[in-house]
Amino acid sequence: MSSHIDTEIEHTTDVTDDGVVAEFTADELFDFHGERVARETTVALLEDGGVHISQATDQGPHDSLTLSEAVADELLRERESE
Repeated sequence: MSSHIDTEIEHTTDVTDDGVVAEFTADELFDFHGERVARETTVALLEDGGVHISQATDQGPHDSLTLSEAVADELLRERESE
């Protein structure tokens, strides 16, 4: 069982990567079975409407996921309908 402790979000204004129109990074801290875990999540909004998400923790490997515009739109629709 994990419990959220804190999240700090930093928006990147000088995005220079090709195809990226906006980006933000969330530094998150969790308590996971009594152990503190830090996680960094970077979300990039792409020119084609897609979203690229990467995560890294201080205890494990780096993960990456890219969603197409259609999938990102559906995800937002589902969230808004709740």
